[in-house]
Amino acid sequence: MLMALLVFGAVFVPAANGAMPTSIGVQAERIGHGASTEAAYRLSIDAGSSGAAFGLSYQLPRWPASEELFGSPLAIAMVGFSGSGSMRPVAVPAVPTPSLQYQEICKREGPSPFASAFWIELPSGGKAQLELRGKASYPRWPRTRYDIEFSTFDTDAPFAALTPLQTVSTSPLGMRGTHIVMRSVKAHGQNGLPRTTPEIVGRTDPPLRLSPISLRAVRPTVAGVVSLGQWDKPKPAAVPLGTVRTDSRGRFRLVPQRFPYVGRYAFLARSKAQRAVAADWNCGPFF
Repeated sequence: MLMALLVFGAVFVPAANGAMPTSIGVQAERIGHGASTEAAYRLSIDAGSSGAAFGLSYQLPRWPASEELFGSPLAIAMVGFSGSGSMRPVAVPAVPTPSLQYQEICKREGPSPFASAFWIELPSGGKAQLELRGKASYPRWPRTRYDIEFSTFDTDAPFAALTPLQTVSTSPLGMRGTHIVMRSVKAHGQNGLPRTTPEIVGRTDPPLRLSPISLRAVRPTVAGVVSLGQWDKPKPAAVPLGTVRTDSRGRFRLVPQRFPYVGRYAFLARSKAQRAVAADWNCGPFF
């Protein structure tokens, strides 16, 4: 039976040296149909006659975008382990939470309850299977990949050196979305304080023809991060800027608007579903 492994409760333990297994086979497949599709990433481990004790980690794919984005198009929905031996989240040091530096960035993800690195121990002749189940975190943009990069390490210690193992990928998951790309072309202000919003030009990829794009100015978090959840905040944390319509090539423009609030803001844009393209969102320039 598969056993879910959560990151909560991981504690620091003394470093342990390990022994790599005889073989690790990696496979990936797409499961299901339509919006409910998932990806299964399976690792078959053969400890060999000497047994094995080693670390395994995975790196999620990134959004195919030129702008800086937190998050991944792939969200891990389950981590399971079956067979002989044991697996637990890797040891972590008891260190204070670092202070966050201000960053102007979008966050297209939710917090994950699963660890991204594990320590696995198998007895002599032991065999086991590790399985990750993933799903689309948001509708996919063009050129989105659902690949995971696996690595191993031989010391159960924080910041152990990683050895690349294999990268595997599945076919597209979930619904298609549209990448909303924005940039400011004119800035407006008086005495260092904003009196109107900057002028914004944007486009959708793939192009949404003659489609409404709703925009708001949102106040970032203390760390400077903007997420979709800030769309519904009351004024002045979220200020509606109206709706513009794309042209035949998916382009749009937002002219400067009176903006009575001071402080740091960012543009947050949302599209509506159109034919086979799901509703989607992205944030744009800060002002």
